[in-house]
Parts: sequence; structure tokens; C-alpha cells
Amino acid sequence: MNLPIVLNPDGLLGRLQEDDAFSEIRSAKDQAWVHNASGAVLPQYKVASPIGVYSVEGSPTVVAVSAEDQVLAGVAVTDIPNNFSGYLLRRGLLQITGLDTTPFPLGAPVYCTTAGDITMTATQYKVGASVTQNANGTVYFSFTEVASLWDSGTFTLPAYNIPGYASHEVNIPLSRSDFTHGVLTLGIPSTAVATCEFRGATVWFTKSVSEAYSTSTNVNVTGWTSYSGIAYSVWDWRTEYRFYADTSNLSSTSMGSNAFGPLLKSVRIDGANLEIIFNNTSGAYRLVEFNGAYRIRRLVG
Repeated sequence: MNLPIVLNPDGLLGRLQEDDAFSEIRSAKDQAWVHNASGAVLPQYKVASPIGVYSVEGSPTVVAVSAEDQVLAGVAVTDIPNNFSGYLLRRGLLQITGLDTTPFPLGAPVYCTTAGDITMTATQYKVGASVTQNANGTVYFSFTEVASLWDSGTFTLPAYNIPGYASHEVNIPLSRSDFTHGVLTLGIPSTAVATCEFRGATVWFTKSVSEAYSTSTNVNVTGWTSYSGIAYSVWDWRTEYRFYADTSNLSSTSMGSNAFGPLLKSVRIDGANLEIIFNNTSGAYRLVEFNGAYRIRRLVG
């Protein structure tokens, strides 16, 4: 490719005309040209959401984010007056006046509120990472993946004795109510006394109870024997696969630190909660005690 040469007024060899384009490539900045159709000024540093197309330019029309179920298009680089066009930053660096990143480590997550404001306080919208420690922090933004579409967390189910022939329902709060599917891991806490049996499970779930399925592990004393007068325990280890639609339970034997725990009955998304139900199929009290972790998503498109 033959690139034109430009002479500076003093006659010295100037830069290539394409240098500005090369600079954009090196900075790896992705900006979108949009039209403000909100009826008011779209303030600088406000996160916007698309609502249509501006026919004159063929660019998206946007308004400031105002609800949790809106798509995040980018953050306003400057004030954009009503019925004017301007740039949203989708990917790249931007210094945010008034965003104090001093107390946070480099790389700390940066979020957006449901009002479209940039904040260091955790919300369901993770939009970038802090790259400076400053009273006016610089953020590397990335709106290329809608961070509001997933959530994750850990929890502890304290020891609880389920009465005979009863169920125990546990609800884990979620950050939004429109998630569609996820995966859950349950395990016996290290502090629990496993007298006979250790069970843990990984469960794939949706909004429908009948669509859940699980894999679970079992270590159980099945018998005792001896050799030369020394007693030995015989252990049984197995992995089982369980579809709720087939058996109306997600485990076939006890989910607990001994052989007398309850069954894991069902897991599903219930509005803004992750619902977990344990079922005691015996006539006596049965102990349930678990640590858990989940990752949950919303299916779009």
C-alpha cells in the first residue's frame, strides 16, 4: 500500500495521514454514534439504552437507562443535548469525574445502577474495571457482553432438622426476576460429622421443576470384614444421574452427613429466588446441612 507523505510547514517530513486511524487501532476504543431521543440532555458518563433508529442518520436512538431489564448500549462520552447526536463508549478507557476509585484495588469491578449512573457499588450490571486509584478514576469499559444477563453467588444452609414426612424449602435471593437457567453445586460442610455417608450434588435447573437434572456422589459403608484379626470397612463409591421428570426427586438416597438425611427433591427459579426443596421420607427428624454455589443466566434472543 502506498501511503501519502505530508510535509510540515517547516519542510520536515510529517506524519502519515493515516496516523490518526492507526492511533484508534492502538487505543482499541469502540464508540457508537447515537441520537438522543430522551426529551432531555443525556449527561456525560450516563449509560444509555437503545429504543429505535434515527432515520436521518441511520443511527440508534437512545435514552438513559432507567430500569433493570434494559440493554446497555454504552456510556456517554460528553453531554448529548436532546435531539442531537453524539458518541457512546462501548469499549475502552474513560476517566469519570467524581468516581473515587482510591479505596479500591486496581482491576476492581465497576458497575452501572438501574438509573444509568456509574458506581463502585455492586449491582447486577458489571460494565468495566477500575484501572487507576484516583478521586476521578479511569475505567476500562466493556459493553460487548451484557453483564446483566448473569449472576453468581455462594450460600450456607445452616443445620436444620426436618420433621418426619415433611419438606424443607430454602429460597436464595437473586438479583433479578427474569433469569432462565443455571447450575447449582451442593456439598457437605467440612465441619459436619460424616458418620456413614457423604453426599454432594450438581444440579442443572430452569424455571420448570420438571426440567432439572442432577449428578450426585455417594460414599457409604456397606459392610465390615477382617483380615488376620484386623477389622476393615468396605466402602461403596458411586455417581448417580437423576432427572426430576423421571422420579420426582433429584436424589435416590439421603442427602446428608449420614445415611439418614433427607432427599433432594427439586430445584427451580421462582421469580427472584432460587428455590431448593428437601424431602424427608421417614417418620423421624432428619438433618439437612449444606454449603452451596450457583451461577445463573438469562437466555436472550
